Formats: sequence, C-alpha cells, structure tokens
Amino acid sequence: MSSGCAHQDEWTKRDTWGQVAVTIAIAGDGVSSFRIRETENVYEKGYIASRVMGTQPTKQDLILYHTTLAISSYFIARALPAKWRPYFQGVEVGAHGYAWYNNCELELC
Repeated sequence: MSSGCAHQDEWTKRDTWGQVAVTIAIAGDGVSSFRIRETENVYEKGYIASRVMGTQPTKQDLILYHTTLAISSYFIARALPAKWRPYFQGVEVGAHGYAWYNNCELELC
C-alpha cells in the first residue's frame, strides 16, 4: 500500500542524465528569477510561479520554490514508467529552459 502506483522500472544512465538536465534548467531558471528581485520594474510573470510566490518573490520564496521543483521532479520521474520518463524530463527541461531563456532576454542572466 505504501508503494502506491509507482513503477519499479530500472533507473538508467539516460534517466540520470535527463534528470541532471532538468535540475540544470530549474537552477538556471531559479538564478535568473533571483535577479527579478534586484531589477526595477521587472516582475515574475510565470503563470504558476507568480501565483505561488507573487510577482516580487522573496529570497526564501525563490529558494523554496525551485528546490521543491527539483526534488519533486526527481520523485515524479522515479514514479513514472521507464518509457514515459524521457517525455516528462523533456517537458521539464523545455519549460524551465524557456523560462530561463526569457529571463536572459530581459538581461537577468
């Protein structure tokens, strides 16, 4: 009962590298979002992030939010069947990479 619906598929090197890419994308998004606090007239515009942290997130909000994203992403990937993991990880990299890119376009990198 405690294992729930989680799959017990093997975790591969490919899964590890995929998760490393996810973590890098989340970290890049987090670091660039951190600079929002220091930049006048720039606000958090991410749909979920702005609702969770507000448009001018505090240092603690940013650390907690992005750390939670990285950890929960890992646990979700571990719970998914092996054939779905690359898709989930790809979406995560794409979403956070896009947010990171947009923050860099605002010269927050």
